[in-house]
Amino acid sequence: MARITTQGRAAAGHPRPLLLVFDTFKMRDLEEQFWERFLPDLHGTVLVVLSSRSSPRPDVPSPGWRMVVDEIVLTPLPDEAARRWY
Repeated sequence: MARITTQGRAAAGHPRPLLLVFDTFKMRDLEEQFWERFLPDLHGTVLVVLSSRSSPRPDVPSPGWRMVVDEIVLTPLPDEAARRWY
């Protein structure tokens, strides 16, 4: 598995944390591996954002992860607000 680290960024003068964004997170078959293998292998300060139209499986992430995960449910924009962005 590829190693993702912020150490090279800090050495290059980029002290900010690394941001990983997974849009439309659909890894049902690999979700346990993602939480239990991929994320723990990240080194340095890393913020991971997952977006999906469905909730995570009830058994994933494990209870240990649930202490550091914030789940934010987004509601639809009101029509007036949506028209401003169209």
